[in-house]
Amino acid sequence: MRHLLLIMTLVVFVTTSVHSKDQAETKNQTPTWALADDKKVIHQFPQQAIADQRVTMLFFWATWCPYCKQLMPHIQSALHQYKDDLNLKIYAMSINEDADPKAYLRSQGYSFTLFPQAEKVAEMYQVHGTPGVLIFNKQGELVFDLRSVQTKHLVQQNASHGAKSVRKAPYWAAEIRKALQGLLKST
Repeated sequence: MRHLLLIMTLVVFVTTSVHSKDQAETKNQTPTWALADDKKVIHQFPQQAIADQRVTMLFFWATWCPYCKQLMPHIQSALHQYKDDLNLKIYAMSINEDADPKAYLRSQGYSFTLFPQAEKVAEMYQVHGTPGVLIFNKQGELVFDLRSVQTKHLVQQNASHGAKSVRKAPYWAAEIRKALQGLLKST
């Protein structure tokens, strides 16, 4: 009887461990999606990125967002720095937009791939505000999420959004570069 109880306990433990591992793997999997860019080209993520051995940054933004406007030059600079070494691609995922994101990118000289209606993709990653930055390695695994970067220590609470964005954007940019540099070192 004692042996039977021990065997049943082991079976429940192993089953629970396997079930928990499956849940964790499912939770950490990168969502897959297909979306047309502003040129009507359908992109499948992460399948194409993995096939092309490409590091991909999803940048969730809007033309009205002061934080996005402050961060964009830094992202463009990172694209120039890491484009060849990491095969870096920047996907500008426009969300909650009330203006023309294509015209804005063009007027500023940014060379990101624009997705003008990316709200559904934002929902998949639970991105509810701007800016949002997610970086995926060449295997399609999430390696950086801007939401994990703490910035409360940088600004006073009563400062305007414009003032906050001027302080936060360079700090965020440095964290983004650290993540990209880490990917460069791992290749």
